[in-house]
Amino acid sequence: MSSSTSSDIKGASGARSLFGKVEEYIMKCFDYQHPVAATPHGRPPAYTRPKTPISVDYVPKAERKAAADAYRRKLQEERENAKV
Repeated sequence: MSSSTSSDIKGASGARSLFGKVEEYIMKCFDYQHPVAATPHGRPPAYTRPKTPISVDYVPKAERKAAADAYRRKLQEERENAKV
């Protein structure tokens, strides 16, 4: 009957340590961070919607609002002038 000898045990632990080294190397190559370890609270991060790319013709909200207000004032003045 085969029984585990000291050489078998050394071989198994050697393979485990080699696997650990390979795994560590791969993690370094990909700069991998475990998602749970990466969060400050130790829980997986909540799903976040991917950011939509800002288009080239994007106008900030403040500018859009100012332009809309100016247009509304212009329409109001035209209505008042039409009444008179």
